[in-house]
Amino acid sequence: MPDSIYAASAGGRPESGKRAVRTGMKEVIGNFRILAKVGEGGMGNVFRGRDLMLERDVAIKSLRPELACYGEVVERFRTEAIALARLQHHNIANVFSFFAEDGQYYMVMEFVDGEPLNRLARRRGALPWREAVGLVVQALQGLEHAHHAGVVHRDIKPSNMIVTADGTLKLMDFGIARILEKVGLTRTGCVVGTLLYVSPEQARGGDVDARSDLYSVAVVLYELLTGRVPFDSGSEFELMRAHIELPPPPPSGLVAGLPPALEAVILRALAKSPADRYQGAEAFRAELEQLLATADSGDGARTVLIDLPTLPSAPAARRTATHGAAGTAVAAPAARSRVPLILAVAVLVLGAAAYGGWRWLSSQTTELALPAVTVPPAPAEPVTTAAPAAAEVPVSVQPEAAAPVQPPAAPAPVEAAPAPPVAAAVAPAAVPETKAPARAEAPRPPRVERTAQAAPPVTAPAARSAPPQRDGRCARLVQQLSLGERLAEADMAYLRVNCGN
Repeated sequence: MPDSIYAASAGGRPESGKRAVRTGMKEVIGNFRILAKVGEGGMGNVFRGRDLMLERDVAIKSLRPELACYGEVVERFRTEAIALARLQHHNIANVFSFFAEDGQYYMVMEFVDGEPLNRLARRRGALPWREAVGLVVQALQGLEHAHHAGVVHRDIKPSNMIVTADGTLKLMDFGIARILEKVGLTRTGCVVGTLLYVSPEQARGGDVDARSDLYSVAVVLYELLTGRVPFDSGSEFELMRAHIELPPPPPSGLVAGLPPALEAVILRALAKSPADRYQGAEAFRAELEQLLATADSGDGARTVLIDLPTLPSAPAARRTATHGAAGTAVAAPAARSRVPLILAVAVLVLGAAAYGGWRWLSSQTTELALPAVTVPPAPAEPVTTAAPAAAEVPVSVQPEAAAPVQPPAAPAPVEAAPAPPVAAAVAPAAVPETKAPARAEAPRPPRVERTAQAAPPVTAPAARSAPPQRDGRCARLVQQLSLGERLAEADMAYLRVNCGN
């Protein structure tokens, strides 16, 4: 049996053929046409009707005949209707009218076309925590409005919360539990179902205020998140004792992924003493809204990752930090790129120094150039020119250590001072190839046979004393200079001392 006035009205469509004639009621009551019976509860039956004057669907709740005989119940029923009519809030089903006809009492209310929260929870199971918190926040908004008006619901449970197609939650059946308590009807099936959500003070039969509603809301939130209520038992006594004495199991032990802050909020709202709970729906709602805002923006996680308080937002901090890291990565190659530049400059400097050294050696080569030796073509007959014996100079060649020395192909002639002719018969044979001595012994120049057939005249200067004679090493060094090769300092010194001016 449904325990909400809309428990059987999911989708808001009346059952086919379920007219007032079949329910034992008149087809028209006052200005309302009865369309269908949609529910039944502790107070009576609930019908879907049509307002003939305003042309809108309404919910019509009738008081059970056995209760109508209690004047106190009827008066409280009317008082509750008056109080609820003053509650104009989008999360509360509004009361439009209260009237009596033929000894029956009726309350006309807003017809909510939606699905009871208990049916939604059975259909979907445990809800994502953001969705569950969003629904409970709406319930707390409605309760906050009612509590400020001095109205306590006293019977908060999922079947008294209807969710419309657009996600709006509506609270139903304010004050009904209080009316039933006054006439000793708390043992009906309606109230038994409510025991799953009653506060400890309700279970003890104590005074009830707004904080009792907040406890019941926390039980609903617990069930939406975990798929079960914190306390359940087949015994009403054990169930009430659990609400009064036993701590609720932490919801994180039943479902993974709940924020620890959300669990702390739920456990505080489920405190046994009203003084330890939230003291108003506004404070409870603010805590849940803060959790939603933090989860949606992700500010908490980003603040840990990017500790830049001067930045406008955490996402901007992430972008700035990423760009900064990239800038650092780019700066390092820039520093390393100076190494090739330094090497290039060093190569240029060394090249310039080498070029300067070569130019200097070239100038030294010019100064050390030997007098030209003109060798005319060999005549058919040997020519003998008289000359002092002392003027005869044998031609000696200093062999290289690794390769034979070959004279330059065409040395540039250099004019020299005139000198008396010196006759010397030189054999045209090629200079024999010799190897460098293994030890530091002076190399022996090869003997040159003088013959009468290949001795061209050699002109030597006579006006002044003859320059120092050049051995084979001088010839080799001069040849290297003429080819542009670089000489060691020892070779340069040898040239200056032993090979001419």
